[in-house]
Amino acid sequence: NTYYRNQALVYLSESLFRQSKWQETAATADRALKLLPRDELAARVGYQGAYARYQLKQMDAAAAAFGVLLPSVTNTPFEAQVAFLLGECFVKRLVDERQRLAHGKRFALGVEHPRVAGVHRHAWADRRLREVHRRNVAASEGRERLW
Repeated sequence: NTYYRNQALVYLSESLFRQSKWQETAATADRALKLLPRDELAARVGYQGAYARYQLKQMDAAAAAFGVLLPSVTNTPFEAQVAFLLGECFVKRLVDERQRLAHGKRFALGVEHPRVAGVHRHAWADRRLREVHRRNVAASEGRERLW
């Protein structure tokens, strides 16, 4: 019976999703979406498949899946989450593209300017923190309260 097969795929997708088995969740969700009618179960399975791709860092596939899913999740519990993750996929894709272009000619594991790294060994401002501890903190707080 197709009804029971569809329900089994939905429950299998749910189980794999809860176990964080992302590769299997994506494959099962794809199979289930081909067979399920467009209802809330299909929206849930579609969300699971898109989120699995998001977790696998397949941002192009995740963005496509969330984009297809967005109109069908209107007025469901997944609407806000799908919209947020779709935007997140776009941002991560843009950041990845910019980093690839910006760092394409640099060494993978190296320092661009070794002299700067040798001169400025400690980048944090420990000298300023010492100055704060040596000052009279109560007097400085009193001055701030006057404002």
